[in-house]
Amino acid sequence: MGGLLKKYAFLNAKLRTRISQIFPREMIDRILHSGSMSEAVHLLAGTPYSFAAEVYDRTGDIKMVELELFNREVGLYRELAPYLDAELQRFVTTLLLSYEIEVLKRAIRMWFHRVVRGRPIDDMTGYLYRNRIVHHLDVDALVNAADAERLLDVLNGTPYADVIRRSVAGGWPEKDFKAPPLLYPDDQQNAVAVFEGVDMKSNVGFCGLRGGP
Repeated sequence: MGGLLKKYAFLNAKLRTRISQIFPREMIDRILHSGSMSEAVHLLAGTPYSFAAEVYDRTGDIKMVELELFNREVGLYRELAPYLDAELQRFVTTLLLSYEIEVLKRAIRMWFHRVVRGRPIDDMTGYLYRNRIVHHLDVDALVNAADAERLLDVLNGTPYADVIRRSVAGGWPEKDFKAPPLLYPDDQQNAVAVFEGVDMKSNVGFCGLRGGP
């Protein structure tokens, strides 16, 4: 019983903290009507998001602020997971997959810009999220892959390899000079399905990984 009470107290404290971080409408309006990016970010000073203002002061780069926000969101779910029962852990894993899919999509877009369009990406790679979320994704190896086959090699061992393999078999990227149809709803659902016991209809739909009813 003591262990359950400690677990409840921890989760309750986390929930209260998250609720306290919700900005009132007036604060959101102030941010939206700020005269500059710097002014908007500095309105966060003295709030639970003051770290964002600190990152902006240190870097002057709003994309680094976005990366730090992303990092903290992922960290929250990963911190909660060990305190949940198996069913809820699977649900949290499903939520984390939506973040992982976004990281993968960004890396693939950078690879596409570099390899297919022949454009430099040096100013983009600094914004990649490199920590593990669910699967091991070597994003640096992805963006630096020499071709689509090497891309597949990097993704082997993840549920995303089959998604790219089907695209390559269909002639992408040589026959389709645009960003790949990567991880569209059906593929996202297939990726999530690797976790046995996940309620696909409710969990995946809730996470926004699948369109439609």
